[in-house]
Amino acid sequence: MKLSQSMPVWRQILFILAASVVGHTNILCAVCDGLAFFPSLNNLQPLPLPSTTITAGAGVVPSLSREYVANNNGAATTTLLSPFMSNTASFDSSALAWLEHDSDSTTSSPIITPSVASSSISSSTIILPSQLLATAEEKTSSSSSSVSSSSSSSSSSSSSTSATSATTTDDDTIYQHITLHDKITIRDASPEERGKGGVQVDNREGIKALEVLARIPRNLILSTSVEDDDDSGNGNGGIPLRAMEAASAARNITWATGLVAATLAACHPTDDELSSDTASTDFATVKKEWISSWNEGGWGTNAIDLGPDIADSVTGTLVSTGSDNDFNIYAKFRMPCHPAVFKASLGLEVLTGCTVDEARCALARRGFTFRSMRDALQELVLASTVREKKGSFRDKRCWDVADIFSKVLSRVTTLQLDGDDAMTHAVVPVHERLAHSLDANTKLVSIDNEILLVATRDIGEGESITRDYTKEPRVKGDEEEESMVVEEEEGSALRLLLQFGLPPDAWPTTTA
Repeated sequence: MKLSQSMPVWRQILFILAASVVGHTNILCAVCDGLAFFPSLNNLQPLPLPSTTITAGAGVVPSLSREYVANNNGAATTTLLSPFMSNTASFDSSALAWLEHDSDSTTSSPIITPSVASSSISSSTIILPSQLLATAEEKTSSSSSSVSSSSSSSSSSSSSTSATSATTTDDDTIYQHITLHDKITIRDASPEERGKGGVQVDNREGIKALEVLARIPRNLILSTSVEDDDDSGNGNGGIPLRAMEAASAARNITWATGLVAATLAACHPTDDELSSDTASTDFATVKKEWISSWNEGGWGTNAIDLGPDIADSVTGTLVSTGSDNDFNIYAKFRMPCHPAVFKASLGLEVLTGCTVDEARCALARRGFTFRSMRDALQELVLASTVREKKGSFRDKRCWDVADIFSKVLSRVTTLQLDGDDAMTHAVVPVHERLAHSLDANTKLVSIDNEILLVATRDIGEGESITRDYTKEPRVKGDEEEESMVVEEEEGSALRLLLQFGLPPDAWPTTTA
């Protein structure tokens, strides 16, 4: 960068020393983005950088991962190659500004914003502010690691296999306890399906309405109902006592608090729960393996969704990044929230066509709900996940809570148990991985100690077994601030991607 000629020499030396000590320009970029921190930074001029190409992570998920390629003239440009939007789509250049002006302000101080050639730009001219002050060498180095990561992820993804048996999945253990219709096949979901799909009819006669597709033992489900063991030692799939006690200590108790607590308790059973000589011990082991097999969740659960530019800025995970006081903390930097959350909201705007405010409010609502349960539920994590990011033991337990929170949100449903009129929030095997359709062909019914997956209409050969995710529960933010929150539509692409991680072919189509 070029420092202002009017800047005192001591301040120029300070910036040179700071950059050399830090070793990279991320912190310097954050300060420069704020501009309110040092008014004299207004005259900073960015150096030209290599071009940047945005690609979809592993080529199959809505992602903001980047591949950096140097060109001859050194112009800093970005080409959007995501398969989930047209390369000819146009965006207003103001939507690409990473720093917002006050709408009530009559004057505005100079800020660094992406430079564009015209007011209406195509997706091939997006420029990221963090790239304006970064060096070409750093971006090239980042490129090598991100490309290597994408390649290994792509090669490790399982391919779809022809269904020659009832199940051909990585989590076959749980299906040994579930009775499936002999005309149903289950395979691993392909990467394009993002964990939702692979259950379909494999018989020329098809399935008739009201036929039972699957019988799931009730003690295999995860729910917010109170656990009640019978004489045989079989639980009812409810929330155990220790999970109830942890959830009751949460700052804001919601259905999500109870269901996440029940899931964490099942994923981290105690020695007593595993050593007891009862039939429920086997189910405890099966449920633990089932939950551990969950690889997908809402958008941003996996770092590949975010790309290195955002993933490197998050604290553990996207859900666990930020605080309830971010608005006041980052107001001095002329930013509405944590930088990683703001970048993610801009990414969601590009991917789903929502507004930045809608995306930011959806992320804030999800973060608020997580933080309200984080401190109380982290004690349920008995062994934290090994991660590359450094943090204390408590931090890593909290990140595990965030992961389970995101994965539970993407699988949750409601059903009636024990003939009760009240709806219970639950995660049900098989049902939790069904593909999305507004014309869903299944319904859950509870009878005695079983959960039945029933066909609601005739289903033809080769047709997927589906559920309607737009009717599933959603999280709510702080009730005192609900009137100020911008709500995303129930069936919007933003909600279907952010909460459920559904692929673009499940999003609503728009007509001109």
